[in-house]
Amino acid sequence: MTAPINQTDAEFAAAPDRPQILTPPPQRSRRMALLIEHPTMWIGLILLMLVTLMGIFAPWIATADPSALNPAFRVKPPSADAWFGTDMLGRDIFSRTVYGARVSLVVGAGVAICASVVGLAIGLLSGFIRWADNIVMRIMDGLMSIPAILLAIALMTLMRGGSVFNVILAITIAEIPRVARLTRSVVLSVREQPYVEAGKACGTSTLGIIRRHIMPNTMAPLTVQATYICASAMITEAILSFIGAGMPSSVPSWGNIMAEGRALWQVKPSIVFFPALFLSITVLAVNLLGDGLRDAVDPRLAKQV
Repeated sequence: MTAPINQTDAEFAAAPDRPQILTPPPQRSRRMALLIEHPTMWIGLILLMLVTLMGIFAPWIATADPSALNPAFRVKPPSADAWFGTDMLGRDIFSRTVYGARVSLVVGAGVAICASVVGLAIGLLSGFIRWADNIVMRIMDGLMSIPAILLAIALMTLMRGGSVFNVILAITIAEIPRVARLTRSVVLSVREQPYVEAGKACGTSTLGIIRRHIMPNTMAPLTVQATYICASAMITEAILSFIGAGMPSSVPSWGNIMAEGRALWQVKPSIVFFPALFLSITVLAVNLLGDGLRDAVDPRLAKQV
């Protein structure tokens, strides 16, 4: 009769045929892996940070006063004194382009924040309170039926005055319906989930359910949407300034610089080229950042890591 085989814990752990228990990687590790696999987001973030630093340190980067007139140096080509040349009034284009980053960044960030906050509130109201859904959404549909740029032009005409606040307000009103509809679609899908129903059965208040269950699920798509709104607002601000319905001509913005140089486009293309180049780079950076955030928060991609 053979003796029973005693297998210690160490021998059992070293056995090659023992099934291994795989634990899923922590949430932070999955997110870092997603960020590493999407380098375009880092490229967009770096470009956006460079443009932001350029706007913050504009007084130290600019080589001249952006509003200083010098008729003796009108329409000069790029040189050591004026890196991008001068415009028809003798103003330094490089300095005006550097200061123009401030206007675009302030308008883009302001519109993205204001439209996200107001659109989130409207979307929560429409998606969670059923009797208000039809009323609120019909108003949003009416605003969305008007192209955003036309609505912004009409609002700027009614306000009768170009300023940063008026431009942000006009573009924000045009962008709110898109945020509201996105938030509403998320709320409609989340409010039917079992954990929301369980919260209602336990007597949780409406505000408590919105704060604990609805709001966290709207943050990821809303953050991605905010980046696209920021890029769209920058382009809209440049269009408004280009046609004379946005910032005053005394304020150096990329749209104003291009509007002032369009008459000399054929003989002096650099007046339009450089501000258009910086506007394109900034919008590209914001879009790349938005694409990377979209991929990072997409649950279908997260399951693949």
